[in-house]
Order: sequence, then structure tokens, then C-alpha cells
Amino acid sequence: MDAPPERRFYVDPFGTAFAVEVVTVPVWDRSLTVAPDVRQADVRLVVCPEPAPAGLPGWLIPIEGSDIVKDDRIASLASRAWLRSPYHREPGALPADFVVAGFQAFCPPHPPCPPSPQARETLATFARRRGGAFAPLGEEGRDGFDRWLRVAWRSPEHFARAVLAERMAEAGEREALDLVAFLEEAEVWPEGDTIALADQRRSLIERLTPLRYFADPGGWDEANDQAIEWRAAYQVAYLAHFRRVARLATDTLAGLLPAITASEVLRAFNRNDRNGQPVGNEALERLRRAVAEIGEIPANLDPGRARTAGITLGRFPGAFADARLAAAAVLAAVEVQRRRTMV
Repeated sequence: MDAPPERRFYVDPFGTAFAVEVVTVPVWDRSLTVAPDVRQADVRLVVCPEPAPAGLPGWLIPIEGSDIVKDDRIASLASRAWLRSPYHREPGALPADFVVAGFQAFCPPHPPCPPSPQARETLATFARRRGGAFAPLGEEGRDGFDRWLRVAWRSPEHFARAVLAERMAEAGEREALDLVAFLEEAEVWPEGDTIALADQRRSLIERLTPLRYFADPGGWDEANDQAIEWRAAYQVAYLAHFRRVARLATDTLAGLLPAITASEVLRAFNRNDRNGQPVGNEALERLRRAVAEIGEIPANLDPGRARTAGITLGRFPGAFADARLAAAAVLAAVEVQRRRTMV
């Protein structure tokens, strides 16, 4: 590159801030078609003396030439590219709403406090002591700060919750936060034998919020104790369910071997024009997807996670039923093609 990338910030008609990475290069390079890091920019503008290649993604703005590009032209081009950005954000709350919510997350256990003129700087200072999603807030200027709020958090409420969770971590409650994360990751089918666990999980998640930790310590402690008991019961039930799923996966794959073998036969039949219109192609694809999904189920669960391979307590993956139906359809299609060859 002739010069290091430059960033420019703009705001769309709905108040959403976005960033443009302006790059000047002597020749086009394939790496320019890789989307920029979301921490840096949403779209890219490339100034290059060479004509732009065909088939560029919509978020990439080519400008042929080497002169300095006027900002009003960049703004016009960037607005169109922003709509095609892989990071495009739908209209939402304004940055000021995030700042108010985040600042007020410092208030509990006291009543909500009005935001001070230094609210934004208070949040930036808070963010500088942290990594992860908070880090850019402490590193960026005002424009980058406003943009990152919408990149990292869906709403002011989610931002406030994140600030409160960080305060909990500072208070030494990392174990409690891990317990809440376990509850949120777990998934229980709300029917049959697991309906009680599902109802308890939903209630505990509602009660174990970071705000409640500060505003109602007694209620939090009670819910936390119940959550520990729930986790133990869930882990016992999940282990038993997972073992059933893993055994079924092994048995199902073994039972699918005839259909898997027949799949190659069917593909060969379908490639032969003398056999007429191909049949069973959709079943072949359904069987392939189902077998791949079942094959990804491990023999042992991940002891550090609430779920393994996306398996929900109380529910068997739909891939098992899909595989059986697709296998039957593949075998039937093979029989159709065999009969055609006999005519």
C-alpha cells in the first residue's frame, strides 16, 4: 500500500454511525476484497490508478486515480456501500441513549442518577481498564466510540447489563457470572419429563440479572443458591440424555450404510443420460446433510459446557428423522433407475 489506511466516520439518515476505510494502492490485490475487520471499519474505499476488476463486493468502493478524493464524494459513495456492508446495522437507539443507560449502570444500588456532562468520558475511562468488547470504547475518539456502541451491543439495555456485569466481576463475582452464563447456554425442551427444568431455568434467568445483584442482594443470593441446585440436576439429566443421543447416532449411522452406499449408485444412474430424467437428487442432498450432522455428534460431552454439539435436553436432533426419510427416498430412487435400465 502507498499509505496506511485512513478511517472516516459518517452517520446514515437513521443516526447509525459507520466507518469507511480509505486505502491507496498502486495495484489491485485480492486481499482488498476481504471485508475489513469490524473493529476498524464497515466498508472500504480503494484509490488505485488501475481499473477496478469486475465482480467486486458491494461494500467495496473503487476509485480509479491517484488524486486526493474529496470528502463529499467519499460520503456519497460510502452511503451506498454501507447498505451492502456485511456489518450493516438496522436503525436503532442513538449513541446518546447508550451513554445514558451505560452511565446509569454505575448507580445501583442507589436510585437511577441523571447522566453527568462527563458521562461519556466516565464510560471511556471504565472501558480502558478492560479488554474484550469494552476495549474500543477506551481507545476510540468520539466518532469511533459512537459507532462501537452499536457494533458491540444490540440496545442500550444490553449495554447497561454489560456494564453491570463488569461491576460484578470487579466485585469478585466471576463464579456467579459463570453460573448465569451456564443457565443462558443451557437449553431445555419445555415438554414431557423436562418441562419442570425448563420452567425453573426461565424463572432463574429472569431473577439472576446483574441489576438484581446490586438492587436486591437477598433475592439474588436466594436465586443463586437455587441455580446451583438446578445446574446439578440439569447436568445429571443432560448426561443421560446425551448418552442416549450418542448411542442413537452410532446406531443410525450403521443403519444408514446401505443408503449411503446406494447414494453413489444413484448418482451414477443420474449421470447417465440414457436413464432419463434424474431422480432422487433432493433426497441425496438431504441424506448428505443429515449424515454430516449426525457424524458431528461426539462420543463424549464437553464437561465445561452446558450443551454439547447443540443438543437440547429432552429433544433428539431432527437429523435422525431426516436421515431415515431421506435414506428411504434414496433407496426408492435407486429402484426406479434400475427398473428403467431393464426396459
